[in-house]
Amino acid sequence: MLTAEDQGELRPTLKQIEDEFGIPVMDVLQYRMETKLLKHKCTENSVVYTSFYDTPTLEQDYANFTNNRKIALRRFFKKRGYLHRPFHDLVCHYAIDSDAVIVMLPMQDVIGLKDFGRINDPTDPHGDNWTWKLKDFKVFPAELDKIHEWLQDAGRLGDGAPRKQAAEDENSDSEDEE
Repeated sequence: MLTAEDQGELRPTLKQIEDEFGIPVMDVLQYRMETKLLKHKCTENSVVYTSFYDTPTLEQDYANFTNNRKIALRRFFKKRGYLHRPFHDLVCHYAIDSDAVIVMLPMQDVIGLKDFGRINDPTDPHGDNWTWKLKDFKVFPAELDKIHEWLQDAGRLGDGAPRKQAAEDENSDSEDEE
């Protein structure tokens, strides 16, 4: 599958590519970690990522948010029925419920790693870029059960269940200000 890569600054150009050629556009939720931006749903013809190989992990990024931003984001997710305590679970579940044709959950976000899980820091050419590896799968079985449930609830297991985000978003767009 060919995907138009979004590095956060080319939205109009990518929209044109999507419209003209029907190529799915990548949508990195981490680039939209403000309630006013999250209100804009992922399009069906998109590949949604929670974070990307050139960005911090979700938990690393969240640790650097202001308290007001953290409160606003948690309120946004809570109003949509996402009640998980770990921030990475909120965003992963939200991504799975999206209308995107494909959802990409980096392992670092699935298991909630912080800075030691970052794959690449383009601002540090001499760092440990591209060296991160999952040491073992000990933490993964519990995550698999949770993700399977989310996939099933979102209708992503081929059972024909409808996507739920569209209906929920229509009913909860007020009071999400930061």
